[in-house]
Amino acid sequence: MNIEWAKKQLELGVIEKEYIDFLKNEYLTAILDPKDPKDVNALVAYAGYLNSVGLNSDNYPLFLYVLFANNAAAVDVLLDGYDAATFMEEVIPNHYIIESFFEFMRNYKKNEVYRRSLEVIVGYMAKIYNSVEEGYQLYQPTVSDVNALGKFLDEEQDQDESLNRLILDVLLFFSDLDMPYETDENKLEIARQSSRIRSDYFDNTRSLINSLTETTLEKSDSVKFGVAPEYFYGKVPG
Repeated sequence: MNIEWAKKQLELGVIEKEYIDFLKNEYLTAILDPKDPKDVNALVAYAGYLNSVGLNSDNYPLFLYVLFANNAAAVDVLLDGYDAATFMEEVIPNHYIIESFFEFMRNYKKNEVYRRSLEVIVGYMAKIYNSVEEGYQLYQPTVSDVNALGKFLDEEQDQDESLNRLILDVLLFFSDLDMPYETDENKLEIARQSSRIRSDYFDNTRSLINSLTETTLEKSDSVKFGVAPEYFYGKVPG
């Protein structure tokens, strides 16, 4: 569609359906990737609406869009009243969700993802890969995926810290793929890398730098989880 032509048509009172769809997409994109407080106001309001509707297997992509905005204010409103680690437990697992989660983690540095977003992601993965063979058939992670998950372990916290516990559990499930007589090379690679990451975390004489690269473990010097809104619509979480 020629946007400029459609704008001229609009001035004449002729509304093209394709142009309306273009506007919807343009403004929704601005909301989901907010650059200023006014955009965040809309994102937070949208998150509040979704929270009131409730998550299910039909509308979960909308929730993922808000989650992936990585904006603390919006994520807090989205999850208000829920346990982040079990937030998605009612959603039927599929390849798209897990692939999107790993891609999201790969795209951010070790300290750049809002904690509650990580709890949603890793909590859902723990559910999926608890039955690791079934989970593997749903989505076959790569070594890069395993590294993207392992980098979020906090070596300054012990294993019982809730997010560490979830990550360690998922890595343990992956390590269980290294079964006797297993011939699938990808299974063996991710199982062994998962075991290496866990071992380096638990060994007081070693650290994650022994199993993960400096680039993978790199932290951002300045972390801010999204632009803050000017004000909240409706109930403020907490």
